[in-house]
Amino acid sequence: MNTWPQTTSNTFQNEKNCTAAFIGNKQGIDGFITSALCCARDNCNIFRNEDSDVVYEGNNTLNLIGGVYEIMFNLGYVFVTISTDWNYIPYTLGSRNELWPITSYLTLNETGQEVCAYGAKSGFFCGTLDEINVNMAILNPFTDRLDTLNVSKVKLGEKGFESFEDMGGPVYKRIDNNGNTTAQALGIITSFSTDNNTGHQYFYYTPIETILSAGIINLITPSGPI
Repeated sequence: MNTWPQTTSNTFQNEKNCTAAFIGNKQGIDGFITSALCCARDNCNIFRNEDSDVVYEGNNTLNLIGGVYEIMFNLGYVFVTISTDWNYIPYTLGSRNELWPITSYLTLNETGQEVCAYGAKSGFFCGTLDEINVNMAILNPFTDRLDTLNVSKVKLGEKGFESFEDMGGPVYKRIDNNGNTTAQALGIITSFSTDNNTGHQYFYYTPIETILSAGIINLITPSGPI
């Protein structure tokens, strides 16, 4: 049995690496949530008489994690099943790679609050919620048209996420409970950018509450699904 925190890098069948975000249960099926942009091939979702993409841990094609179960480009996420060979744990990684349990999920409606995120390539960053309800267009390869996502924008310093491998990573609010840190899920990394005038880095995330509600997914926590 392999132990697997969800913030590892994962390779889709077309060799597009992304970061797994949060563990969920979709109507009795366990899996993890990551960015829809991890799916570029037309059969990334399940179509009649076609196989779905398979997903591996890191770049090791011997370590099969599962397969693509559902993708919704209009909401920016893909749900990947988890093989019974893997013992997943609903934690995210902190600034020193310590494990922080995901206890709940939250929607932030006011700017100025601290927001943290983790990407498998670039690591851990925290910044300030800069904007909410930002419209972002992404290409839907199934329709060859642009879908509009509703995302939130986070301002970082001069360092930030730089690799596509960070895409889909967990975004969360850290909570200090008398020295014991936990995390509340906020969303998944959808994009990132640099302000060339100021040098500030930004990243954008799709709110997790939208994904869970539309996808009929329960977030998995150490205490069980919620």
